[in-house]
Amino acid sequence: MICYICNPFKNSKVLNFKSLKSRLVILFLTLVLVPVIVISYLSYSKAKEAIQQESFNKLTAIREIKKRQIENYFKQMRGDIYYLATRPWFVDATKDLKKSYFESDIDPKNSDYYSFKMNQFYRKDFFESLSINNQKTIPIEKLFPINDRRRFYQYHFVANKGNLISSNHPYYIAHTQADLLIKEFASTFHYYDVMILDVETGECIYNTNHEADEAVSMKEVPFKNFLSGKIFNKALSINDNVNSVISDFEIYYPSRGIPSMFLGKPLYDGNKKIAIVLIQVSIDLLNKVLTNDANWYKDGLGMTGETYMVGPDGKMRNDARALKDNRTEFFLNLENIKKTDKAIIDEMKFLNSSILFNNVNSPAVNEVMQGITKTEITKNYLGKSVLSSYTPLEIEGLNWNLLCEINEEETFENIVLLRKIIIISLLIIVILVFWASIKVANYIANPILDMSAKAQMVQNGNLDVQVKEVESPIEVKKLVTVFNGMVVSIKEKQVQAQEMAEEISAQNEELKQNQEELLAQQEAVLGQQKIAIEAKDQAESASKVKSEFLANMSHEIRTPMNAVLGFAELLNDMVDDPMQKSYIKNILSSGKNLLGLINDILDLSKIESGKFEIQWASTNPKNLFEEIASVFSVKTTEKNLQLILEIDEKIPSCLILDELRLRQVIFNLVGNAIKFTQKGTVTLKISSSYKENMDSLVDLKFEIIDTGIGIPEKDIAKIFEAFTQQEGQDARKFGGTGLGLTITKRLVELMGGQLKVESKLGEGSNFIVILQNIAVGTLEIKQKIDAIPENITFKNAKILLVDDILMNREVVKGFLKPLQLEITEAENGKIALEKLQSQSFDLVFMDIKMPVMDGYEAKTAIDKIPNLSHIPIVALTAQAMKEDQDRIKQLKFNDYLTKPVSKQALIGCLAKFLETDFNNKINENLKSKIIQEIDNHTQSNHKILISESAIEDANKLSKQLDMGGFNHTDFKDFVEKLKKEEGYQSNQLLIDFTNDFSFAIDSFDLDLLPKILKKII
Repeated sequence: MICYICNPFKNSKVLNFKSLKSRLVILFLTLVLVPVIVISYLSYSKAKEAIQQESFNKLTAIREIKKRQIENYFKQMRGDIYYLATRPWFVDATKDLKKSYFESDIDPKNSDYYSFKMNQFYRKDFFESLSINNQKTIPIEKLFPINDRRRFYQYHFVANKGNLISSNHPYYIAHTQADLLIKEFASTFHYYDVMILDVETGECIYNTNHEADEAVSMKEVPFKNFLSGKIFNKALSINDNVNSVISDFEIYYPSRGIPSMFLGKPLYDGNKKIAIVLIQVSIDLLNKVLTNDANWYKDGLGMTGETYMVGPDGKMRNDARALKDNRTEFFLNLENIKKTDKAIIDEMKFLNSSILFNNVNSPAVNEVMQGITKTEITKNYLGKSVLSSYTPLEIEGLNWNLLCEINEEETFENIVLLRKIIIISLLIIVILVFWASIKVANYIANPILDMSAKAQMVQNGNLDVQVKEVESPIEVKKLVTVFNGMVVSIKEKQVQAQEMAEEISAQNEELKQNQEELLAQQEAVLGQQKIAIEAKDQAESASKVKSEFLANMSHEIRTPMNAVLGFAELLNDMVDDPMQKSYIKNILSSGKNLLGLINDILDLSKIESGKFEIQWASTNPKNLFEEIASVFSVKTTEKNLQLILEIDEKIPSCLILDELRLRQVIFNLVGNAIKFTQKGTVTLKISSSYKENMDSLVDLKFEIIDTGIGIPEKDIAKIFEAFTQQEGQDARKFGGTGLGLTITKRLVELMGGQLKVESKLGEGSNFIVILQNIAVGTLEIKQKIDAIPENITFKNAKILLVDDILMNREVVKGFLKPLQLEITEAENGKIALEKLQSQSFDLVFMDIKMPVMDGYEAKTAIDKIPNLSHIPIVALTAQAMKEDQDRIKQLKFNDYLTKPVSKQALIGCLAKFLETDFNNKINENLKSKIIQEIDNHTQSNHKILISESAIEDANKLSKQLDMGGFNHTDFKDFVEKLKKEEGYQSNQLLIDFTNDFSFAIDSFDLDLLPKILKKII
């Protein structure tokens, strides 16, 4: 076999690549090897891509874990210093230390001796612990105490000469008592040092570790130039007992050159600031989080990966792994490749640390310092190719950067092995395929040659016709020559049969082809039908699942939110303490923000499902925009911005718009403009233009112009996508969910308008809303009824409160407690039904989702009992989906409130159904105006055009009023039906009617309602 492979054409006289065998071999090799090579290449590429993506995901996950650990570490430090500074024992100890430090007698006689001894201490002891380079940084004379008191205390504590102060010395007593507790605090929370500084002189009156910064002033050189002195001055400017300030790390020479950061906070005695507390934090704990031999392997960073931080100065804030793994190679790299200054290398060797010395100049660091979060293959600080995942790390005002990297060579170690395996496999396949193709070629060609030899035996016949030879392989040419003789001898005998056979064959072939095409078409149609049916089923299933999820999510979130906002509102009325009120205000604000997010998601869902409806009504645009400007004026004043309102005087005072949704659009756009503008102006500009030759339609144009951060051109299209924010935007600084602009754009489009954006990065943005063909109203818009007053009183009312959750019942009872109402509770519909049959009630608040018997079942059961049907039943539910609201209306609940419910909404609902002193205070001027309009309408003899079914409903309502009845839900449903009448938006008379009718319904004016109904009956 080996001989055959080496000489596959041993039976051929000459190796001819035009022969049939040669061509077959080449064809087989091509057909087999090309797909194998392509598949191998694609498999290799996919494997490499998968490993790379897996590595990026792992690096990003590790980076985010380390980021959270660092953030939690800083939060803990803030809490620790707040805890210390608010302890009464610490305040008392500080007062004793301060008093004894400045007022105690000292021995100035040996001042020169103390100076001499301190000089010896700094030269022989202190500076021997520092590197040569550090000694050049601090002139020794700058550290000497400048007065007798400082020399006295430094000689006793810093030089460890504890024989100067007697046990009955006031400062010794104060120091001993404070030292035990403060050292316990520092040890418990792993802090390097705790210092107490006098606010007037800046002198350190206490130092846990008794180092060179004991009894010195942070207001004097050199200490005021250290970070400890800078943080001291920043802490002096804080005027409350809550906030604190924090510094970056530096090589802190008074503590013998250890990298340290400082946390500062003022200390108050009552309202008086008596001292500044400084906590010195060693970098050791933070270094352990990022630089830990065990964690490198445990975290999945392998033999070469590491996580490190870089400060705004481009220097590392933890030890480099390269220093830990191979100290010699690390310093050779700094010296030979990075050309680092020798003095810096010497200091790093002396300290055996790269913290605050190693200057990390790499492409990844250059990008992350510009605020970019990214994963990519790049060069690290040693010049090696690495996979890097990096992100900015802004903590407590410190602009650090976090990078997680692993060598590319280690990452793709298995890929290199795979590549070798593929190459070896291809070589083996080539040999096997070559051998197999020779076998196949011989198998095909040999029979043809044999047939040619046999054909030559019958070649002795007549040779009248010769077949023209064409360019073909040698074997085929021989076959043509043999069969030319056979064709001549039999052609005449077979002509007729051949023609008939060819005709039949052609017909059969055509029939077969037609059948195959027909079958293919049938299969294609069936396949498309099957796909369409499956797609429809999947879409319907997905829509159902989504609706059920949103309904459950809304209910489950609104239920606890009802308790959170309700109790917060109750607490707000109970407490007087400003700080407590501030906390409650924050709870209410956060709860309303969460509720707004829930409503945004529901709005987006309704829009996407096509269930969102625009409610057209008469609106005064000028009043709307002035109100919006007034709402945002406080926010712009807080940010020192100028809010400009420019309203075209030609805008009609009455337009047919959806006021609620237009307000939502403008609120979103103006709110965004203020949020992303740090200085300058925010302008709300409104203009209008009448349609050509038409006085009843106008085009409105709103422009919200700001001088904020602007939007890159490539991101303009993305900002309207759901849950998407501008690339590179600091989510912690600006916040947001990415839904506001999505809903805004959809609402504008539902109103038949357009939303455009013009923006330049760094110069500001202009959001333009254009609403076309807006109908102009002919009547002034009526004023709304004043809000329900808080001191409203109800006359001897008894309420049944039905809810399975105790907290919800407690909230409602808390809201209604000042109204002196008699409230009875029930945990479910069954208990409520029993109490309704045994007691009399004026109104029922009914939850919907309850165990045993829910609100729907309870309402159905109550309607079947004649003597209970007169009691108003208000649904008080956390189910806010449109389907739930429709079902509540179908069951003819008298009204419904959606959780979380406010006190004002609850009282306003009661005012609709219970007798109060407020029911007699309706605006008589507005009522008179409506009556005057009714009279004018009667005199003008204009007819309001509505459908026959609407006229029939109006007659039913009129009969209900004649019989002394009034069902609030029936009347409100009639108004909603009229708004869905064809041509409602352009029918000004009908719009005015619905406005007047709604006013009378909300006012419970049973005298005015029949008069208004006469306009359409």
